[in-house]
Amino acid sequence: MDWLSISLLIIMPVISFVLGCLFFYEWRKLYARMQLRRGPYFPARWYQVFADVLKLLSKKPKVPETAKKRIFYFSPFFALACTIISMWFVPVAGFSPFSKFPFSLIIVSYLLFGPPLSYILAGASSGSPYGSVGGKREALLTLAYEVPFILSLFSIALLAGKVEIINGIPVLHGTLCIEDIVKIQTIRKLKVFGIVLPAWFLLINPFAAIAIFLTSIAKLHMKPFDIVEAEQEIVYGPLAEYSGWLLGLYKIESYIKLFLVSALITDFFLAGGIIGSMWLAPLFFIVVNAVIVFLWSIICVVMPRYRPKDAFKWLLKYPLLISIIALIWSYLIYLPWFEIPFAQIIG
Repeated sequence: MDWLSISLLIIMPVISFVLGCLFFYEWRKLYARMQLRRGPYFPARWYQVFADVLKLLSKKPKVPETAKKRIFYFSPFFALACTIISMWFVPVAGFSPFSKFPFSLIIVSYLLFGPPLSYILAGASSGSPYGSVGGKREALLTLAYEVPFILSLFSIALLAGKVEIINGIPVLHGTLCIEDIVKIQTIRKLKVFGIVLPAWFLLINPFAAIAIFLTSIAKLHMKPFDIVEAEQEIVYGPLAEYSGWLLGLYKIESYIKLFLVSALITDFFLAGGIIGSMWLAPLFFIVVNAVIVFLWSIICVVMPRYRPKDAFKWLLKYPLLISIIALIWSYLIYLPWFEIPFAQIIG
């Protein structure tokens, strides 16, 4: 491992946390403005999110006597570790220590299952009825969004592969390397009505983009899928009994995860923000992620919270169906007999 990779191991989580906090501030500010409120205001402004985390980290947690203390302490560390390690495999403007790993997509898919599992363990070990209900809701929600989320990612992995004719039968070989998925979008071009465009998978497979965008809202516990931490109903769900630096760890995990999911969408559908100039790529990457957070904010404002069973049904009815269509489309698009009359993939 070279010095650049070693430095990225340290720098990536820090950058992810900082940008995650800034994007969360953007979300809070937009959410407030769209509801005709001020949101975070002077003297707090943009650094209020950082101040909240530092305040929590400086306080000693109060652990309930009925809690299973080992699991109670273990859960936030487990969630934070899974999120940070996932970040090492996701390129940020082309920079990543482990995205070249051949099975990086498989690793990220498994690691992203860690935070939901942590919430379930936290709720079950807290000894609180609110935590127990929140944990059950997390399990229900995870079962609904995890399948379409994974199908959407793997439909793009198929598009980044190649077709091989074996005994007259076309066999599609995908790639499980996230860096290859990003690079293939910069190598190929998309010709639509004679106009040459970047071969972004957002344009080639919009079904996968729609499915992963919708399931990401549930993965981040945003409205209308904030049923796990519904303060008006179950106080704070699995985290109702968490306080002090233990709650601070969960906050750090949520901010890093906010940036991680938006970065994953950028990598899979917008070539990781890589454009002609290497110096403009980080700026373009940040702008694209800010736009994604802006779209999430709009949905949060206009949508009320679903009931658990309604959220489960909706996720199975729409994102799951769209993700299956995306998977079929990824296979069809490379078949020799299947052609789109107005578009061509070059390269």
